[in-house]
Amino acid sequence: MSDLLRLAASEPARAYVTALAAVQTHDDAAARVTALRAAAVAAKEMGRLGEGIELLTTALHTALGLPYQEAQVRMTLVGLLAARGDLAGALDAAERAAPLLEGTDAERLTANRACALARAGRLEEALGALPCCGRGGTPPR
Repeated sequence: MSDLLRLAASEPARAYVTALAAVQTHDDAAARVTALRAAAVAAKEMGRLGEGIELLTTALHTALGLPYQEAQVRMTLVGLLAARGDLAGALDAAERAAPLLEGTDAERLTANRACALARAGRLEEALGALPCCGRGGTPPR
């Protein structure tokens, strides 16, 4: 299933169709959540941001009782809400996801949050959110 998330960026049309089919065929809620996330990212990549957000809303409902998967959905939602211009919603999603995420998911959330801040013109805060940059510093070279 995680391959679908990678495919969503490189081949969004193929990932979208495959992910929606997986939502219909998997009995496992966690697998459906991952497929919905992949379909949402693919929809965004194809210029259908609103549909992507709707798919993530469905994924949140599907993830009820699965705290880690719910946090992963919120992590994905950060980028889509920021792209829509909803910084408050993006930052709220990031704040709610942060306590549960680990490893690369936590790193991805940090990057998504920094990107949302930068899109809002809050560059110093965005740089400060990235571990490589310290509090408002510049990235190491």
